Amino acid sequence: MSTAVLEEKLAGLQELGIKPEIIATMREYIETAASPRLQQMSAYRLADEWKLPRDEVLAAFLYGTRLGLFDLEWDIHCPSCTGITDRAAHLEHLRSASHCEYCKIQIDASFDRSVEVTFKLNDDVRKIEIVGYYELDQHWDYSEFLGQFEVAPGETLEIPVHFQAGNYYIGYPPVIVEEGAADGPQTLDVYWDGKEWERKDRTVRYPGPCLIRAENRADQPATLHYIRRKQYPWTSAAEITSLQNFRDLFSSELISPDETFAIRNQVIVFTDIKGSTALYERLGDSDAYYLVKEHFKIMRDVVGKHHGAVVKTIGDAVMATFMVSTDAINALFAMQEAFEAYNVQEKIPEGHIIIKVGGHRGPCIAVNSNDRLDYFGHTVNIAARVQGLSTGRDIMLTRSFYEEPFVKDIVDHSGWHLRHFNAELRGIESRYDLVHLTRA
Repeated sequence: MSTAVLEEKLAGLQELGIKPEIIATMREYIETAASPRLQQMSAYRLADEWKLPRDEVLAAFLYGTRLGLFDLEWDIHCPSCTGITDRAAHLEHLRSASHCEYCKIQIDASFDRSVEVTFKLNDDVRKIEIVGYYELDQHWDYSEFLGQFEVAPGETLEIPVHFQAGNYYIGYPPVIVEEGAADGPQTLDVYWDGKEWERKDRTVRYPGPCLIRAENRADQPATLHYIRRKQYPWTSAAEITSLQNFRDLFSSELISPDETFAIRNQVIVFTDIKGSTALYERLGDSDAYYLVKEHFKIMRDVVGKHHGAVVKTIGDAVMATFMVSTDAINALFAMQEAFEAYNVQEKIPEGHIIIKVGGHRGPCIAVNSNDRLDYFGHTVNIAARVQGLSTGRDIMLTRSFYEEPFVKDIVDHSGWHLRHFNAELRGIESRYDLVHLTRA
């Protein structure tokens, strides 16, 4: 290990404002951890182990990557066995179509469910031996052994189990247990053919009781292992590309122009300055442009503090994205508060910045557009149209976004006046139930 290189990189983190306790913990970990635990590092998992804030540890890993302390990697996980089917050092080399050799299935990787961002210690700091899945499993404790059962030749053994949501190794292919409720009693039939345990179906199971029926068709005893793949906190590609820090530090990380990645659920927010044309007429180009630039600075600051990212600006408008709904709704309130405070502070009545705000949550696709990581789809269009109904100093939401449990709680306790209504959105065929928030 190069102590001099390590100290240089850690000093760079200190200059960037990373907290001393995070730097000290990272130093000890890099110096003492076994090689397997210095590859495929999950920033969130390590933050939990270190009992440090996840967002601050992730920021340290991102800054550390820019400084050459770590290498960032993009990993595609199989939804069945959860193993890694593809890995890329740069986003532009990642392909959404992947194949799991173990499960023998094709994968259409989604940014929020399939693609994980991991980190590896840079070789200039400490040369580590790259190991395979089984040694990584041992060191990272990926699997939980729940039991094993001996089945005599010709016997069918009935084994009652209780599933939690997750992925299980009980024969081939692995068993996926999704959140939800089963229609009736659950069974799982597997048989031993002398080489491996085969499942008789690939049906998804649900949490709760299940009876495993294990049939040994061979003439020798067979052992059935019952293993659960542990779930650990990992950072998805959708989440990390929705962080302002990532977009600022890794603006060159782009999806291939020939690729698109689905995102099952993301918050899209649009804002605009009310009466910006009149603002230019009142103040003149120079002063008005200064205010618009100040407006962009405030927006980036508010969005970044609430774990979101500004995707792009369109004239005086801003498009932002968030992975967590509560971060998004808190950011919308914070935007309005920030501009109210700014207008009071600047004391320029004719130069007040009044913003119009709208948001919606739903599926979209991540693409490379004009050398920018961008988002397209119905959700994006709806969010833009919802913002178009805003009148300024208010917040417009789709009712589906508002009715998410924690969002509704935040809104209902905000002190803002709430009005439900139904309206047509320009260019959208269906009418939408909307929520209009104004100051009480």
